[in-house]
Amino acid sequence: PQTQAWIHYYDDETKSEGILCGKPECTHEEMTCNAFIQSPMGIQVYDHHLYWLSGATQIWRMNLQGTERELVRNVEYAQSGSGLDPYFAVHRGYIYSRYMEGEVENGKHYYRIRICQYSLTDPEVPGKEIFSQRYTGLPDFTWLFKGNTIYYFLDTESDTDGIYQREIWAYHIMDEQLKLIWSGEEDWYTKGYVIDE
Repeated sequence: PQTQAWIHYYDDETKSEGILCGKPECTHEEMTCNAFIQSPMGIQVYDHHLYWLSGATQIWRMNLQGTERELVRNVEYAQSGSGLDPYFAVHRGYIYSRYMEGEVENGKHYYRIRICQYSLTDPEVPGKEIFSQRYTGLPDFTWLFKGNTIYYFLDTESDTDGIYQREIWAYHIMDEQLKLIWSGEEDWYTKGYVIDE
């Protein structure tokens, strides 16, 4: 089923591939396999470990040899149950999770994007919301991490056909400051972004 997957590896030097599980007795067919992921939502390498988001609320990791698999911590997800596009990233000692959540006010539907920051080393420290914005159209969201700054890029369809509302935000990790860098309307859709500092 689509809610189940196994992590695979490819060794460029030996040209070999397989399931990334370091348990010699494992058949790689059950949930006890180190490479098994339940409802995978993103995977990332950070500090010689693989990290992944499972079931929208759990961050897991294991080393690159397929051993020492462990639950790192839980993260928040849409309390309404109507969340969309959950994702995560690990950067400079923090976990960042993001999702969209539907809201209704006075009969009108909105989408809210939430981003939270979590300690990577202490799962007892609660998460901190660092971004929360509401939009009338379904936003297309991209984030890029550069040093101590996280950039958020949003394209949202406006009430006018073919016109996109565009926003670029920056969050500074050390200063804990969120800043809207630019916003405007364009008649073209953004396919990608590049940061050159």
